[in-house]
Amino acid sequence: MTMPFRRVRIPVAIVGVIALSSGIAIAGHGDKYGSFWTDARAALEWNNPLCTHMAALRGMIKARAVKRRTDEIKAASHLVRENAEGLFLYATPFGQFWMPQADDLWSLAVVLAEQDQEMYGSAGGLGIHNGDVVIDAGAHVGLFTRTALAAGASKVITFEVTPKSNLALRLNFAREIAEGRVIVVEKGVWFEESILPLVIVDGCSVCNSVSHPWMRATMNVPLTTIDNAVAELKLDRVDFIKLDIENAEANALRGARRTLVAYHPRVAVALENSKTRIAYGHEVLGVMQEAYAGYRYVCGACTNPESSARILPEVLHFYAD
Repeated sequence: MTMPFRRVRIPVAIVGVIALSSGIAIAGHGDKYGSFWTDARAALEWNNPLCTHMAALRGMIKARAVKRRTDEIKAASHLVRENAEGLFLYATPFGQFWMPQADDLWSLAVVLAEQDQEMYGSAGGLGIHNGDVVIDAGAHVGLFTRTALAAGASKVITFEVTPKSNLALRLNFAREIAEGRVIVVEKGVWFEESILPLVIVDGCSVCNSVSHPWMRATMNVPLTTIDNAVAELKLDRVDFIKLDIENAEANALRGARRTLVAYHPRVAVALENSKTRIAYGHEVLGVMQEAYAGYRYVCGACTNPESSARILPEVLHFYAD
């Protein structure tokens, strides 16, 4: 009989020693020890409903590292030029990248920092393995696609709902697209074929979403399902799925049920944009469990998004038995 999702609890005393040593390490990077310890105590003392004590602590350290690297990358990057299509070329410590909006260096810096800190899993571990066929949902301008290719992915299928982000992605990966290593699908992913209003957020192109009902929509955009795309592209397998699509992740998983059942890919699901992260996390867990009961999960980066001081996951990593 297949067991439900399991989490392993580490004795608080053991985690406390790790917290102390980790706090010293973080303080060495400029974070204040007192601030670290406030969050570390929350990881140790609260009943974090989605993560073990160890995972909450480790995830909090990762999230702080992402924030620090975001500031460093932003400070070391600059605008190079604008092209005739209204795209903006930025020089960064990781190379040059086309972006869809002006005054949007933060979006570029934060996603590069996430890649630097292996936000969606480490290569060879919960992340990309050599030869993987990868789905990058919420591809933006392809920064995770770049990470996947560098880790040895044989093919990356990108799904991006913002037209100008797709223009930038095509410029950033012109050679890889010509070689067939990157396949661009200019649609979002959902639980059915649909057309929905897209909100474009000024100064934050990674924030664009079909799931912002409280904001004014800019245009209508097409959406598909991962299952339909896998069939149309005649993929014989899918090894890894990354979902970071601004609160549309659970619905995208509902539209990937056949793919999950057939191939049991590793899946990285972003939760950080949900205003009800615990409830949304449980919704995602339920969808994954319904698709294949053999899935297990661990918490990735974690933050403290509530006044309660609970440490909650920004990313859940799923893998099959």
